[in-house]
Amino acid sequence: MNEPEGELKPGESSPEPCFDTRHLSGSGAGWAGRLYSAQEIGRFVNWQAAAIKEVDPGAMVTVGSLNMKADTDAMGFHNLYSDHCLVKAGGKQSKVFTCSYGVMVIGYVNFSFQQSFSNFRLDKPMVIGESNQEHGAGMSIESMFEWAYTKGYCGAWTWSRTGVSFSNQLHGMQHLTSRTEHGQVQFGL
Repeated sequence: MNEPEGELKPGESSPEPCFDTRHLSGSGAGWAGRLYSAQEIGRFVNWQAAAIKEVDPGAMVTVGSLNMKADTDAMGFHNLYSDHCLVKAGGKQSKVFTCSYGVMVIGYVNFSFQQSFSNFRLDKPMVIGESNQEHGAGMSIESMFEWAYTKGYCGAWTWSRTGVSFSNQLHGMQHLTSRTEHGQVQFGL
């Protein structure tokens, strides 16, 4: 699932931290309509993940978050997609892999390029998603891929809303093709 925060009601207070969205006020959440509470979105994700895992227990299920404010318990944010919160919302045991975006909200720099993965205190891998040179904290595309590779992320992918050519992205990937010190990087380029 991609960016469920688009239909999330930001700014809602709840005594249950898993359903409190005050930390998402001003984050861009709710841009597609403030239709669902964090509990409703959590239940949907939990039930979908459980259904997928029932058919294929080895399948990886992913939620792509609008930005880190919704998928970390560090730095004053709250992880709405932690296994704990998803089970609390939906009642089914299932694990969900998350990735975080930061470029979909104009004016935001991809926060992942300012923090090492360990700073987010997550108990599962994380991919930096939908990044581009325009929102990469002033980094070149090669530096962005280098950051993801050396700062503990399990991957990264680029995306361009402004038509930046594929060759720019290709340069970032090619920068890592022979690297092994943080794990083998294999690209079919």
